[in-house]
Amino acid sequence: MKITEKPITEAQLEEMANLILDEKAMIGLDIHDLECVLKGKEGMLYEGLNDEGEANALFMKHFFDALTQKEEVKNGSFLLIHIGMATENPLMMDDMNALHEFFESFCNEDMEMRWGIKTNAEAVGMTILVICTHDI
Repeated sequence: MKITEKPITEAQLEEMANLILDEKAMIGLDIHDLECVLKGKEGMLYEGLNDEGEANALFMKHFFDALTQKEEVKNGSFLLIHIGMATENPLMMDDMNALHEFFESFCNEDMEMRWGIKTNAEAVGMTILVICTHDI
């Protein structure tokens, strides 16, 4: 599995809002969530795309396992997780186990976390975006 990563700053707030925010999201993030993670901070954006038809649960497990190895994530103070999925490939409760395991094993009281889930407009496989930042 390939995880792309790129530096992200507060200046990219609008770009991130266009990618992540959606009034109809199942578990929504709002502009306040995004501002809390980005305002006055710098960090990394990690993206995984399941375009090979891997089962959602397996894709999420691989993604979150790989994420725990990233130094920027280990040292981050703020974490925003955005999960998108195609309409024809909905997220099931069992698929969420990887996310819950990540929360329980990796995240601590020093890390502020926000997360949301929405349906992708395009018929692409599941995408997971993670914004991990720290105070400048």
